[in-house]
Amino acid sequence: MGTDGPASSNRLDILEAGKIASLLQKGVNRNPEMITSRQAMNMMTVNGIIALGLEGKEAFSLERIFEELEKEEHDYIFHLHSSDLEF
Repeated sequence: MGTDGPASSNRLDILEAGKIASLLQKGVNRNPEMITSRQAMNMMTVNGIIALGLEGKEAFSLERIFEELEKEEHDYIFHLHSSDLEF
């Protein structure tokens, strides 16, 4: 799973990609329990690491990913643009 830009949704938002993947599988299979939150998070993180052969590398640990997501630059308010506001 990943993001690529204008060719798909132009969002570059892995969390949104994970949500959409989860919802699509639940809808296609008509089973709301098809993918758990943990499985979706693994699809967005650990499974990509394994596919790239990077498992075991400290820089790619799940804890490190969550630490990175907590940084201020990943906060939507921090990245708020004037065009996002309604007047």
